[in-house]
Amino acid sequence: MADELVDRIHEAAFVPEKWLALLETHSAAAGSASAGLLVFDGERPIGALATI
Repeated sequence: MADELVDRIHEAAFVPEKWLALLETHSAAAGSASAGLLVFDGERPIGALATI
């Protein structure tokens, strides 16, 4: 599963539309109610994505 996760993260880095599905799938697999992703420009957050 770790190799698949790494592959999906690399793919989502190039196809941003895939982040939400990746977060949903892996938060469910971990038994988590939600997941989140913050994007920084080196100093401050410039974007966010979350599942509910």
